[in-house]
Amino acid sequence: MTKPTAVILAAGASSRFFPLNEQHKGYVTVCGKSLIGQTILDLLAHDFQNIVVVVGATDPEALELRRLLDKDGVTAEIKIATQEKPTGAAGAIQAAQPFIQGPFVITSPYYPQAGKWAEELWEVYQESEAQGVLLASEVSYPSLYGILRYEGNRVLELVEKPTKGTEPSNLRVRSIYLFHQDLFKYLDEAPESEYSFEAAYSQMAQDNIITFKKTSDTDTTLKYPWHLLELKDSILDSRVSYTSPDSSIAETAILDDSDGAIIIESGARVGDFAKIVGPAFIGRNVWVGDYAFVRHSSLEMDSVVGAKTEVVRSLILEESSIHFAYLADSILGVGTTVGAGFISANKRFDRRSILVTVKGEKVDSHRKALGIITGKNVQLGIQSGSMPGSVLKSELIIEPGQHINGTLS
Repeated sequence: MTKPTAVILAAGASSRFFPLNEQHKGYVTVCGKSLIGQTILDLLAHDFQNIVVVVGATDPEALELRRLLDKDGVTAEIKIATQEKPTGAAGAIQAAQPFIQGPFVITSPYYPQAGKWAEELWEVYQESEAQGVLLASEVSYPSLYGILRYEGNRVLELVEKPTKGTEPSNLRVRSIYLFHQDLFKYLDEAPESEYSFEAAYSQMAQDNIITFKKTSDTDTTLKYPWHLLELKDSILDSRVSYTSPDSSIAETAILDDSDGAIIIESGARVGDFAKIVGPAFIGRNVWVGDYAFVRHSSLEMDSVVGAKTEVVRSLILEESSIHFAYLADSILGVGTTVGAGFISANKRFDRRSILVTVKGEKVDSHRKALGIITGKNVQLGIQSGSMPGSVLKSELIIEPGQHINGTLS
């Protein structure tokens, strides 16, 4: 039986993803490929051949999407739907309706395991009388998510971000679903709001059987930018060590993959006495300088980690550079340059969870280690530093010796 159409939602504004929200968060490159490219490749690998991507205001003609997919080696035909106005997930799904016949999968664009999960949902759908199947997993902080109210295996409703102490369960709905085409009727009838989609399938659950598939697979939510660090770990955990024959590794360099894979791509260079501890990804044309120490990190294409620099549990995006510095639990945006002597503080003195200012409000990151997150083309002067949870908008220039604390937007 032909597998359902897969609809990938990449039209949102990603406002909580500041400062990396100048493009859709699914377009971010992690471990060598864009997240949406990895999502599509996994769907194709599981024989979901009919794929529709819904784009929005950040890429209305899908030009950037097509550039990314070409770079990622996606050769299959991908259909494009455009959500003209930012009316939330419901509007994005409705934009894809002309391409859909029969049951269909809906997924976020940052699920490198989307094909595997869609396969599992499809199996449940075929074996049951359900008109919809949701993927769910247990979470420690239900107040951050949409949480299921259920009875047995039947979904009763979705409760968005329940107040602490009122949670109907600890099962969070993951952003991948499979529905009968009747969902569109409920989308048409749902009042317009941020959560119209959730209201639509909650109402659908009143009239039909909607069930769920529980998974213990690693949670890969991507609500805030620091979640990229967890997603990076999840991706690296699925990789095996590989060193391109077109890379250059100094004889004195140390590659330790005893605790996780090390991937070194074409054109990468690792200097004398540098040490790389896995899991780690060293992308195309990356330069790791002499005496540098890189562990549990991903260095994307054309980035530079100069001599005597330590990078730990971090993500350095394309064309960024840092030298003679310390970077921990951090994300450097595309094209960021970091001067000598920079130090990122990544833990509070009291070791409490780090708070980050997002859209003017303090948000608990639920992380005890979090450094700095920069937007695109940020410049950090020599001898500068940052306090835990600092966030810098794109194009910002930090003068030499300046110490950053909080969100600079």
